[in-house]
Amino acid sequence: MIEDDAPGDEKQANLGEVVRTLIAQTGDPSRVLECYYWAQEPGVLECIRVLVAVPDQARGALLAYLAAAGNPRSVSAVVDGSGGLTLFSPDAAKIMTSFLGEGQARPVGSRFHS
Repeated sequence: MIEDDAPGDEKQANLGEVVRTLIAQTGDPSRVLECYYWAQEPGVLECIRVLVAVPDQARGALLAYLAAAGNPRSVSAVVDGSGGLTLFSPDAAKIMTSFLGEGQARPVGSRFHS
């Protein structure tokens, strides 16, 4: 871990050691570089922290829905007055309806009711 109160040269040495350790553990320097670039995107780290904290079942459902959406830009979200979140994607609705069967569920946004 890099100490905030360490002198500049020591911070650089510690950072270099952290990077070497990451590369050695992953075995692929390009993956470390990719993670660095992703971490520079605004909001990505916060999003990852939240997703990691979400219960497994909810995270799995969300990831499955987003995967079914295909094009992430097709997903829209609306929060209602009671705090409910509705996601909608035409592609996800088609896949989920097909998966669940026409007689078993009907899509309302991303919510499926039996």
